[in-house]
Amino acid sequence: MLAELGARAERYALEDPNTSMIKVRQLGEVLAKFIAAKFGVQTGGHHKGQRELIDDLFRARAIPAEIQTLFHTIRMEGNGANHAMEGHQGQAITLLRHARNIAVWYYRAYVDGNSKLGGFSPPVPTADTGEEAQAEIARLKELYKQSEAERQKLAGDAADEAELRKMAEEDNEKVYEDLNAAMDLAAETEQTRAQYEEQIAKLTEQLNTQAAQVNLSVQETAMMASHNEQVVKEELTEADTREIIDMQLREAGWMADSNKLRHGLGVRPRKGHDLAIAEWPTGKGKAKGRADYVLFRGLTPVAVVEAKKENVDVSGAITQAKRYSTDYQLSADEISPGGPWPTSDTEYKIPFLYSSNGREYLKQLKTKSGTWFLDARRSTNNPYPLDGWHSPRDLKQMLDTDNAAAEAALQNESTDYLPLRYYQHDAVTAVENAIINGQRAMLVAMATGTGKTRTCIALCYRLIKARRFRRILFLVDRTSLGTQTEDSLKELKIDNLQTFADIYDVKSLGDITPDADTK
Repeated sequence: MLAELGARAERYALEDPNTSMIKVRQLGEVLAKFIAAKFGVQTGGHHKGQRELIDDLFRARAIPAEIQTLFHTIRMEGNGANHAMEGHQGQAITLLRHARNIAVWYYRAYVDGNSKLGGFSPPVPTADTGEEAQAEIARLKELYKQSEAERQKLAGDAADEAELRKMAEEDNEKVYEDLNAAMDLAAETEQTRAQYEEQIAKLTEQLNTQAAQVNLSVQETAMMASHNEQVVKEELTEADTREIIDMQLREAGWMADSNKLRHGLGVRPRKGHDLAIAEWPTGKGKAKGRADYVLFRGLTPVAVVEAKKENVDVSGAITQAKRYSTDYQLSADEISPGGPWPTSDTEYKIPFLYSSNGREYLKQLKTKSGTWFLDARRSTNNPYPLDGWHSPRDLKQMLDTDNAAAEAALQNESTDYLPLRYYQHDAVTAVENAIINGQRAMLVAMATGTGKTRTCIALCYRLIKARRFRRILFLVDRTSLGTQTEDSLKELKIDNLQTFADIYDVKSLGDITPDADTK
């Protein structure tokens, strides 16, 4: 079943990319269940979705973080193809590469660790293949040659090199001839789809029974996890990471495609477009370098991004993004984001800096996961990891927010107008000072009955009133505390709408429309 799903996904990539992406998604679902069976992870019948299963496999150490990311990429892109009928040839080919990366990792991790499987051989274009797909296939062929050259260099002996070279030649010449000769691939019909669903359901039941019989020791689990990590480091490239980051940026609202939206292909910022342009030159002469991405809001460059392989320490890569920002040269057509912003040893021309390896943030792998971010406009700011990417609107709001003025307002305005006790005033002032000094995590501990809710509400009021923050999440662990908080708001005579009226200089509360912010 795995072989047939993969073969159909390859066969349809050019003539029916939407179906190809659906087949890749099915392949990912079945393959995840095979891994679950080998590691003793129960799939939970019909109640556990693919997302939960992928995360359970990662928590059980059955798959490394890099493979978890690829599985999620296939899941999300495949869902788009299935539910929204999305997908073009370039997307289908990219998803094939991701699926093959997982398949090669799976085979080497669980079947034969000594296999030499070569790189990804892209589909062979036909007479009616579009120019866009042909260009993508040509790019992948070149990437394939490069990856094979790297493998040969790492192979270490002539026998391995000769074998890899022979495999590369055979792949390029015969892979699709063999595929078409081996299978009579009729068009997908409702009947064939139903048959697949039935087969997958039966297979799921068998694999779940198998998983229940697995009982790995802690030592066996650790050994398998270590082997799996080593295999993935050998297989994934920086190009794979770029494609994952492209997808993450698109989900955040940016137009991103590092294969097509590149400076070298003539892509430039445009009014009204939020573009992530790849390989953007950021300096001249000795300072010349190319940022992996520059994020543009219209004609304004607002962020630079450094992309790294998934197993590289991503927190340290923010240093490279700093150099891109320092060396950046605005062209005549670009609009300055408002800098430069001087620090003790340099000045930044682009305010927001990122480094990423495409992995989801994990606290236990803090420096090697997540998307790291730095607001370079102030020397007191430090890089920190995000769970995702800022949207274009997020960055615009951050750029429009004058934190220095907000913090000056906090320092210059006494807390005496708030109906608080002396120690509550002290707590509010202490938190405000910590924020001004660049701290991102503060804990205020107060005994029962000493007015924690009132203190917190007063702090929120001052932070919003000074425009230091636009939104605050006030989270409590039971409904009664929510009611208590609402009562305290009324007691303190702090009206949310009046607060927004003050902030946005609205003359009458009737002028406020119930948009997302005022809600």
